[in-house]
Amino acid sequence: MNKILLLIGVVLLASCSAIEHKPTQILPYTVTFHGANNAINPTASGLPRTEIPTNGQPGDVQYGGIYPLSYAVECNTARSACKHAVIQTELTYEIHEVNSVVQFTGFLKSTMGRKITQRIIAQPGSESSVTMAVSDDVQVIGTKTINTPISFTYAPGKRVVIDGLGGVQVIFAFDAVKPPAA
Repeated sequence: MNKILLLIGVVLLASCSAIEHKPTQILPYTVTFHGANNAINPTASGLPRTEIPTNGQPGDVQYGGIYPLSYAVECNTARSACKHAVIQTELTYEIHEVNSVVQFTGFLKSTMGRKITQRIIAQPGSESSVTMAVSDDVQVIGTKTINTPISFTYAPGKRVVIDGLGGVQVIFAFDAVKPPAA
């Protein structure tokens, strides 16, 4: 009797290991870029703004891009002294599945300076550039680059905000699970 139970157990375990793991499919999501803060003109804060819908899935692919240059302005409370800067923002990330959990990892690179020239490659062999600068007679906020690590677990309906220099933000917004139609 014990041998029969042992044999049944081995067969059941063997059949479980033969079940193929189906990769997790993530729902569509949007990556939104909001440009720098502007204390002199608050209506210009968050501009430029780009919204990119995507359906990237786990695998060996790197996602991301370079966002438009933005212009930051910081002032004292009386707005009698203001500093300016140009901000360049780049995002790179990968999506991997480990033990049925989908993980987003990467970096948000944010560069601040007086003058930044950004190369734009529309397609192989087609390149242009855009330059934005702070006037020489205006004080600059600073010149620096930060690489903010990105690491979060995917969940339907989740919203993740990553902050860059000068108030720049990149936001991941995942679609929520929709209930089945009745």
